[in-house]
Amino acid sequence: MSDPSDELSADVRSFLLGFAHDISNPLTTLLGYSQLLQRSTSLEQSKTYAETVLSQAKRCQGSIRALQFFLAPVVPQMQSLNLCDVARVSLNTNRSYCDAHGIAVVEAIPEQAIAIEGDNGLLQPALDMLQKNAFAALSVDVERPCLTLRVRGDERWAYLVIEDNGPGPEVEKLETLYSPLYTTRGSGLGLGIPTVRSIMQALGGTITLDSVSPTGLRVQLKFPLMTTA
Repeated sequence: MSDPSDELSADVRSFLLGFAHDISNPLTTLLGYSQLLQRSTSLEQSKTYAETVLSQAKRCQGSIRALQFFLAPVVPQMQSLNLCDVARVSLNTNRSYCDAHGIAVVEAIPEQAIAIEGDNGLLQPALDMLQKNAFAALSVDVERPCLTLRVRGDERWAYLVIEDNGPGPEVEKLETLYSPLYTTRGSGLGLGIPTVRSIMQALGGTITLDSVSPTGLRVQLKFPLMTTA
């Protein structure tokens, strides 16, 4: 009897395996913390577990919405956002992962608000995708893994930069990262950068990739500042 999966193309097979992998991680965390919550007798501890369950559920929801947006783009739900707050929330969601895997975090986010117009429901999964890409690079024999997140603004634009010191791609291969289903990992969708680019274009912004010397990848997101009438 033939295996039905044999009829799938290599691209579709890769896509489905990657999707399963990207959803499996937060679901595993959800299940684990749900069990801890079930057994917990401390109210304070229960609140901590519940917050983790909620954040991972939102992470799953965000990943699915971002994928839906890439496959069938819709008009973003634009609202006023403080890019600094958006960055902090995203970084805090992944901070426990960094602590568990010995990844140093360099945070350069100003206290003063930097206002943009965007869709937080798309921005959060976009930033999560970029950080997951960085974590994958930092898992490859990096002596002192480090993730850097910076936010700044000028007279017209707001910038959010995510940088890692993992074995980044060669300069001539940077453009390839924008190609759907291309991945430097053994698993994963290969849709992270293409999806983020689609989201940024819909928000009126841009994404730029640069190799970092001696090793690493720098991703810059550029947003138009919100103008006041």
